[in-house]
Amino acid sequence: MVLTAHFIDHNWRLQKRVINFVRLPPPRRGVEIADGIFKCLKEWGIENKVFTISVDNASSNDVAIRILKDTFSRTKRLLCGGKLFHVRCCAHILNLMVQDGISEIEEIIEDIHESVKFINQSEARLKSFSDIVQQLQLSERKLILDCKTRWNSTFEMLSVAMKFKDIFPMFKDREILYHCCPCPEDWEKVDKICEILEVFNAITKIISGSDYPTSNLFLNEVYRVKMLLDKRVNDENDFIRAMIGKMKAKFDKYWGECNLLMSVAAVLDPRCKMRVVDFTFARMYSDREARENIAKVREALHEIYEKYVREYQYGNEHSGETPMHNNDDVGTSGKGSSGNPDQFNALEWWKGSTFKNIAILSRMARDILAIPITTVGFQRLLSVGGGGGKIVARRYVSMKASGSLESGYGVDDAFMLAQVGGVDEEVRFVGEDYPDIGVSDL
Repeated sequence: MVLTAHFIDHNWRLQKRVINFVRLPPPRRGVEIADGIFKCLKEWGIENKVFTISVDNASSNDVAIRILKDTFSRTKRLLCGGKLFHVRCCAHILNLMVQDGISEIEEIIEDIHESVKFINQSEARLKSFSDIVQQLQLSERKLILDCKTRWNSTFEMLSVAMKFKDIFPMFKDREILYHCCPCPEDWEKVDKICEILEVFNAITKIISGSDYPTSNLFLNEVYRVKMLLDKRVNDENDFIRAMIGKMKAKFDKYWGECNLLMSVAAVLDPRCKMRVVDFTFARMYSDREARENIAKVREALHEIYEKYVREYQYGNEHSGETPMHNNDDVGTSGKGSSGNPDQFNALEWWKGSTFKNIAILSRMARDILAIPITTVGFQRLLSVGGGGGKIVARRYVSMKASGSLESGYGVDDAFMLAQVGGVDEEVRFVGEDYPDIGVSDL
């Protein structure tokens, strides 16, 4: 299990650090996960600064979060009664939704997977396929084989294969051993499903960003998913309706109820404020549910704000800031963003604001915008950065089948140690859980 701490430093830069590698031999029970996390937090002295914990959706993680939530509730007052504490990985939820959906064309996907695999298994077959591609003067030159557990790689495989759909039948005429060629009807289904997967792929890329805040983007992307599902739920094609039905069931399970985090973070985006909550909720819920959920968001905002006022009373004395009881445009206080909206960074806006009466709001924004809405895989953490990162990544590739790395070093420290030869032991990564911990100054 890899623990990563996310926080915003005093220069308003979004930071993340691997704070420990914890070995949890299977079966990994919730109580063992909770104990491992809490032990690490104690070692770093940040057990009283934990704001949220982001994890994948697993029953053992649910148990661990429940234990940790109860533990922290005894030693510190969690915001909103702990309703913001547990963050379910958005990318993982999208993965569950899409995997359920594409199961409707499972056999077609398998045929395309086996087709690509068959062609790539032999230089002669690959040359034969390439010759046909050149004859038809196609610009594409390479097929992609997917990883079956990663839907986005399946989407990439299907998207590329679609460009070769006329090549596969011609290849079949030349290869007597090729028996899994998709038919024209199969390609029509793939084309229609790729239109839907394209939206999910774009959303996944947005919410998985690590160089900018993502919690404020959460609500808008969930809204996009909701609108897509509602639009296609009565599609003229039976298989699309069945696919959307499965995806909608997963959506309702995880995002059917009001999510306070995605709402509060969206309000702290100066482009959105409470207007985005009013707009999206009116379209995502019934009239009664929308009113109730909007009221919950307002109540949560006031509760969080009042806690920050109490914690930072000295700041209130210097800035003359007053509680925002009747302020619908939380986080405005003047001009909004400028330039390209796609390049807008809410964190930069709060950092650059010169308005003296939003000192406490800026502290709220700093903590909430640091919350990661997706968990980051171990391999990705070790593949970013400069030369040091590459050194550690190479060590990971050569890890042996025993032992574990459990240290008090942050990832930057690990890079430095690797460069100077400070990590000599042969280690391996144990487990596939990546809890991401949001750290605040409270």
